[in-house]
Amino acid sequence: MKRTLTLSILLLVLGGCSKETPTTELSYSEFISLVESNQVLSVEFSVDNYTLKGKTVNGAHFETIRPPFLEDDLSETLTIHRVPISNEGVDETAASGLEIFGYSIAALFGLLLLWLIPLVLTVVVVFFVWRFLKKNVKD
Repeated sequence: MKRTLTLSILLLVLGGCSKETPTTELSYSEFISLVESNQVLSVEFSVDNYTLKGKTVNGAHFETIRPPFLEDDLSETLTIHRVPISNEGVDETAASGLEIFGYSIAALFGLLLLWLIPLVLTVVVVFFVWRFLKKNVKD
């Protein structure tokens, strides 16, 4: 039994460890030269449109930052060299502006219910206990 429990815990801990692929930091000029030499397999734009992640033909993962002051037409260059472009998923609540103090409306509503329901139940229970005790003390 002890061995089974130890083995289960060990599998849970080791199973939670993910093998991340190493990512190489590239300068933007190195990235452009890789694109022009048809060495880039795919590119993913981040939400801010400046951080680019991708994969080269030999399977290496890379990340680069596009300088905000550049006026080059990167999407045209990627299209000419047939590099598939994708975007990181955008949080819908952040995109729609439904945030207060950095928290989504759903999270705030859940937090309110988490605190409000026990408070209301406590008040109701105390009210009925008080009423019951008041009634029995008078009799």
